[in-house]
Amino acid sequence: MRVFVTGGSGFVGGHLIARLVADGEAVAALARTDSADARVSGLGAEPIRGSLSDTPAIEKGMAGSTRVFHLAASVGSGGNSEEMWETNVVGTANVLDAARETGVRRLVYVSTESVFLDGRALDGVTEETPVPLSGHLSPYAETKAMAERMVVEANGDGLETVVCRPRLVWGPGDETWLPGLLEKVERGVFRWVDGGSHPGSTCHVLNLVEALVLAAERGSPGEIYNVTDGEPLTFREFASAYLAAAGIPDDFGSVPGWLMRAAGAAMEGAWRLLRLDSHPPVNRVEASMVSHAMVVDDRKARAELGYQPVITIEEGMAALSG
Repeated sequence: MRVFVTGGSGFVGGHLIARLVADGEAVAALARTDSADARVSGLGAEPIRGSLSDTPAIEKGMAGSTRVFHLAASVGSGGNSEEMWETNVVGTANVLDAARETGVRRLVYVSTESVFLDGRALDGVTEETPVPLSGHLSPYAETKAMAERMVVEANGDGLETVVCRPRLVWGPGDETWLPGLLEKVERGVFRWVDGGSHPGSTCHVLNLVEALVLAAERGSPGEIYNVTDGEPLTFREFASAYLAAAGIPDDFGSVPGWLMRAAGAAMEGAWRLLRLDSHPPVNRVEASMVSHAMVVDDRKARAELGYQPVITIEEGMAALSG
């Protein structure tokens, strides 16, 4: 069976294509650039040159496909709101329209726990927890929440849609989480918040890929499935292990959560007011994520999909440092 992937040249997409090809699937993937084309080809998939705004290319890639994995997104805790709207919302609408037009049977969409980020803690949120309709801390959170809602509502009339919602995806090839953490360490602006005591769920990229494959096979149409590595660690436990994998000790000072949130809001406001092109040392999203619990409940995926992590946090960290 033919499978079509958007975002196939990215962090998660590359691991997903590798898994699908290893499973004997014929895979096609959207590729915007020469480098994306080369990466997709190197993974054993057929590159389809185009973007999420290129409907003919999307339909070409989907032609003859029974399943679509929609991973492509504009990401970041800051970011350009117009670009995120065009990619995350309009792009997702284009993918859904093309899926209907070409007769795709099932579409699996990768969402994020960021759909909940409005400044409050995530204390064991489930798929039944209402996603805020407004008040998101970033354009990314807002546009991904809108896209997730669109995908769920698109289920029906021959198209089955399923959403996987991971929390803090990490692992080999990560270009966001670890590089961002290391960059703050190198600039000397990283501090633990409340001693790093707040618990948070995580999701190794191989565990997410396992959940995506299961969602395509077993997911109930129109449903959302949270995906994690299992029991949460405190932010310090997880980040310290990540830093250790990079050979960096965790001997940083600590600041109170209220101060970090105030600093994030003030810096984000100042950068916006001064129209600075650089990123502030900390923004509201980052401050909220490290000063609150960020725990997601994935029991639904385990019960309905038969999902079980294929790699532990300890194994994942050992692979990074090895």
